[in-house]
Amino acid sequence: MAAHCAWLQNPAAFPQARARKFFSRKTLNQRLPITQWLPKYDLECLEGDVMAGLTVGLTVIPQGIAYAGIAGLPPNYGLYSAFMGCFMYVFLGGCKDISIGPTAIMAIMTHQYSVTGNADTPSSSASSAASSSLRPASVI
Repeated sequence: MAAHCAWLQNPAAFPQARARKFFSRKTLNQRLPITQWLPKYDLECLEGDVMAGLTVGLTVIPQGIAYAGIAGLPPNYGLYSAFMGCFMYVFLGGCKDISIGPTAIMAIMTHQYSVTGNADTPSSSASSAASSSLRPASVI
């Protein structure tokens, strides 16, 4: 019998073996990168990391509020989008070169959903904002 049909010989062992593989330390380290770097974290880097976190946080707060306004949403949604991505990235992220906060493109694309509730029906304010942003400065 083929190896891929081994579960037919002992069907009770298949879910246990699959669960053992799914919940192994290797799988945990792949899915949650914090389990790899946190045990090896050097406390001498803590001061620099806190300063970098504060700097980024103070930059992201007004940026998130502004992008919420562009998207046509209340300011608190901008704060959620700024910080929730960062909090989740601590546990799930593994790439240092990624944009995890709100961006201007994301805010402009979200505006159409937040105003009309439908991406297929462009709103007059979204289309006028898009057209005015594409005009040369001398025409405006």
